[in-house]
Amino acid sequence: MQVQAAYRYSRHAICRLAQRGVSAEAMRILLEHGRTYNAGQGCFYVQLSRADLRRLAAEGAPEGTLRSLARLQAVVSDEGEVVTCYHASARRLVSSRRRPSFKYH
Repeated sequence: MQVQAAYRYSRHAICRLAQRGVSAEAMRILLEHGRTYNAGQGCFYVQLSRADLRRLAAEGAPEGTLRSLARLQAVVSDEGEVVTCYHASARRLVSSRRRPSFKYH
């Protein structure tokens, strides 16, 4: 499966994006550069690692956007629809030791 140019968003995801103040630019960066992890039930998590954030900063990504991406996670279905997004607590972040699902990489 290749990186999709445009993702579909569920109504729930659109509502959550607005409630949580997540910009379209932040979601675009997360979905294009994030690592994927199996979430079960036909879905996967997308999140950026610290190394990804450092690389994006070196490439000139806006600092304010990067700060908002530090704990942002999205849940995406296998069909490519963004189901929801949230700012994960340290407890909910997927461990970097957990093997990525490699859907996009």
